[in-house]
Amino acid sequence: MLQCFFRLILWFFLAGPLAAWALVLEPATGLHAPVKLSGNLAAHCLADDSATIEELARPDRASEFVALPELLIKGYSSDTCWLRFTLERATDAPPDWLLEVGMPYLDDVTLFLPSAGGGFASLQLGDRFPYAERPIPHRLLVFPFHLADSQPVTAYLRVKTTSTMMVETLHLWQRNGLLANTQIENAFYWLVFGLIALGVLSNLVFWVWLREGIYRSYTVYLVTLLVLNLANSGFATQWLWPQWPVLADRSIGFMAAFTFLVGLLFFDRVLELRQSFPRIGRVIPVILAIYATAALVAAAGHWAAVAPLVQFVALTATISITAAGPWLLWRGQKHLWLYVLAFSTQLLIVIAALSRNLGLWPLDVQLDHFILAATAIHVVLLNFALAERVRHAQRERHALEQAAIRLESEQLALEQQQEFMAMVAHEFRTPLAIIDTSAQRIAGQPQAESEKTSERCANIRAAVSRLTALMDEFLTRDRMEGQIRRFAPGSVRLEEILAAVLGGLQTQRIELRQHNVPSTVFCDPALLRVALANLLANALRFTPPGHPVRFSVEGLANGGVAFRVADDGPGIPADEQPRLFDKYFRGRNSQSTPGAGLGLFLVDQVAKLHGGTIQLASKTGSETSFTLTIPASP
Repeated sequence: MLQCFFRLILWFFLAGPLAAWALVLEPATGLHAPVKLSGNLAAHCLADDSATIEELARPDRASEFVALPELLIKGYSSDTCWLRFTLERATDAPPDWLLEVGMPYLDDVTLFLPSAGGGFASLQLGDRFPYAERPIPHRLLVFPFHLADSQPVTAYLRVKTTSTMMVETLHLWQRNGLLANTQIENAFYWLVFGLIALGVLSNLVFWVWLREGIYRSYTVYLVTLLVLNLANSGFATQWLWPQWPVLADRSIGFMAAFTFLVGLLFFDRVLELRQSFPRIGRVIPVILAIYATAALVAAAGHWAAVAPLVQFVALTATISITAAGPWLLWRGQKHLWLYVLAFSTQLLIVIAALSRNLGLWPLDVQLDHFILAATAIHVVLLNFALAERVRHAQRERHALEQAAIRLESEQLALEQQQEFMAMVAHEFRTPLAIIDTSAQRIAGQPQAESEKTSERCANIRAAVSRLTALMDEFLTRDRMEGQIRRFAPGSVRLEEILAAVLGGLQTQRIELRQHNVPSTVFCDPALLRVALANLLANALRFTPPGHPVRFSVEGLANGGVAFRVADDGPGIPADEQPRLFDKYFRGRNSQSTPGAGLGLFLVDQVAKLHGGTIQLASKTGSETSFTLTIPASP
């Protein structure tokens, strides 16, 4: 009798408060809006899973449950958590109710309700159980239950998971209310998923069209976001693999790690993180390796072992990327403003979600909806950017077409000019030859033996020679410019080049010396022959009679070749040397010789095309030398 009395007192102090906390269900409850159980919950988390519902439901263990101000958010924990809540149905309220539980990736969630005959009835759901066996087809876990009378009923919810321990949704519905809400939710999800799919398609088209890597990167990023959100919202389980709970369970961790990897690669490309922040750039390969390893581990079914590390690394990386955008804008990279505007909201929400997953920030907010909305925002904004980029590309293409037309016209005009010059040169050669021949005949006749007549004939022949040389040099310039446009270096036998150059010159006045000469040289043979011929012709022109032109060829240690041409002419004044390689420049000592001031200019151009140099060493009245250096390869 005394024992029964103490049990009555214990029930009064323990069970009594449970009845006082009971959530009263009215006839309109759960029809137009969900009944949230936050604020009516008590929780008890255990390190092992040995406790049974009969043990935990004993009155003497009621004090082990701690009231929750919000919902259950513990981060990555291997504990088994029990949630307790009490319901009381009004007499005119319906007896059948639905309990909606999320997140959808919770492994094992079991609802316990007292049975009329004693004990507890249970229903077990979770992403480790086939979706096809669920009593209510829904993206979240929905438990139907029956309240037979209006007495308070204390229910228990056991949660076990290898994902983050987070019960974000704990709502009570009547069937019609859940159906209406599901239709609204599905419309929202379909809208966002449709926008993302549209973004994937448009970026893929622009990548194929414009061949710019940023569109390919963004396409891959959107695809991974789409698949991750399908898995994270429960639709992948509902639509893709309702009969394969293993895929449903492992896809969450795999897609999370893979999306972190693709996202980091994308933002590294957009913000040029490695170039803008070299220290961060050295860490990026390490982070990518962590993500890739975590994806493989998750695919093998061990996501829980690496999830806290991966989420912490992702949180740190996301904070850094979020701060990098405004910093780069402040440093003057204004072209990034649209990307920063488009992604800032999403990145901030991702930071909040990662913090909550780790149990650092217990927000009682459905962040997944905000993440989806932020994703839709950056898809829309960047599609506007794509439209602007297309307009810009069209303007560029039009400008390039106009430039091509102008270039074609200029090329045609240049060819016509060259043809005209060749024709003029040909037409000039005939009368000049006649003048030269006539001068020779006059100088050979007896009456022309006077000194004055001979001098005039010599002047006539010198003028003819100068005009002929001038035309030849202009024609050589045209041929050289055409050759430069077709610059085509290759490995050529040096012996053949020297033979071709010396074959057309006064070789008896040229002293050729060779030292450590390679058998081949990497050059454009036509251009190198023109350059060497110009240097030797200049030296022969200014070298006094009886003096040789010294031509030395020497192999260099790096595989290149140095060509040195030296003469004993009058030298080049110091004030003229800086301008000697300018186009059309002729020094004071060259005024009495034929030429247009193009020879040394062309030599300098040939040296630059080969990645080499041309150097001058000269003093007035002393030796003058030009050294043309051709490297092993340009």
